[in-house]
Amino acid sequence: MSFAFHALARLARLAPGETATAEELAASLGASPSYLAHLMRRLTAAGLARAHAGAHGGYSLGPRGDNVSLKDVVSALSPAAALSAPELPICAACPLGAACPLRAVVAKAEATRQDVFARATVGGLARLLGAAERSPVAPAAPPPANRGGHGRRYRRIRPGGIHVRKTQG
Repeated sequence: MSFAFHALARLARLAPGETATAEELAASLGASPSYLAHLMRRLTAAGLARAHAGAHGGYSLGPRGDNVSLKDVVSALSPAAALSAPELPICAACPLGAACPLRAVVAKAEATRQDVFARATVGGLARLLGAAERSPVAPAAPPPANRGGHGRRYRRIRPGGIHVRKTQG
């Protein structure tokens, strides 16, 4: 689901008339281009995205634009998951059965999740992602190595995240 949410949010941030290819979306999300192409076909079939053919083709948001809720996305991609509450693994073997108090907790959590997803829209997610991209984040490069070699070592940053490891000596 995460790639679908992110792909639609990326499309919501495009200027009117612009499109993005599955390859461009995949590169921006760190996903497989073939998986994202498959996902975009499913989102297009559900009416949440629109495919554009031609030299400048690609994808844009569907007719509802950025008013699509995250619940709509879940329902389109996994209708059974959208309608059913998750079961705790222990519930199948629980001696209390339907009287198990954990069932009520899980049902309440699921209702809360569905409510949040129903109120959250692709446009709102796009605005949050845009703000996060503009805000200062952790440094893009590790601090300079301690030239004296006295107690600190740093691991290099890997694409897709910062992995800094400090050791005190």
